[in-house]
Amino acid sequence: MSDQRGKGVARPSGSRGSPIVVVIVDRPSVVSRGLSMVIAAEPDMEIAAEAASADEAMALIGRIRQAGQVVVIVGLGLIGDHDALWLVRSLRDQYPTVRVLCSGTRGEAASVSRALLVGADGYIDKEALTERFVGGIRSSIAGEVVLEGLPENALGAIANAMDSQAGSGRVVTERQRSVLALAAQGLTARQIASRLGLSERTVTTHLDHIYRKLGVSGRVAAISEGARLGLVAVG
Repeated sequence: MSDQRGKGVARPSGSRGSPIVVVIVDRPSVVSRGLSMVIAAEPDMEIAAEAASADEAMALIGRIRQAGQVVVIVGLGLIGDHDALWLVRSLRDQYPTVRVLCSGTRGEAASVSRALLVGADGYIDKEALTERFVGGIRSSIAGEVVLEGLPENALGAIANAMDSQAGSGRVVTERQRSVLALAAQGLTARQIASRLGLSERTVTTHLDHIYRKLGVSGRVAAISEGARLGLVAVG
């Protein structure tokens, strides 16, 4: 197998049936190398890049984010100037259409809930069975929140932490707060995109994430809840 670390492979924007493009961001190890081989062996997946640091990963994602269905697997043990939580937060703000899964070994409720709160779409334990790991990647692409390999007693703690943070509004990122503030002014997604220098699709994705985090089903309810939480000013 050729070494793809630090290299990005661009593909045309995904049509139906295009492979799931996976980026692995973790410290080099036998486990991460094995994970790369497992994913590359799946007929509907390909490893687009591997990175050993958060900064390297951000540079790579900037080149392959238009590849179609992109999943970034972030090792929770990532070290360097920026940690895994910084990377998850940065990916969610800058590339909201990318799916982000954190991965670790015997993940504790506190570390997993922090990752979810800053924007991760799920967690998969590195010791999960192969079919469950790759199944989790497919589930994430389908829009599901993936929690694979957590101790049963951790699920309740994570749910409670998420509810608490959502109720305080702290789960919304600064970029999402900016999008919501402009929505509260009556701007359309296209107008918000123009104002913030984003694509309309990116704005729509940010709004979808805001609705999910605030537990609402649409723009009016999100603005109302955002005003109640002090995230935006209305009127």
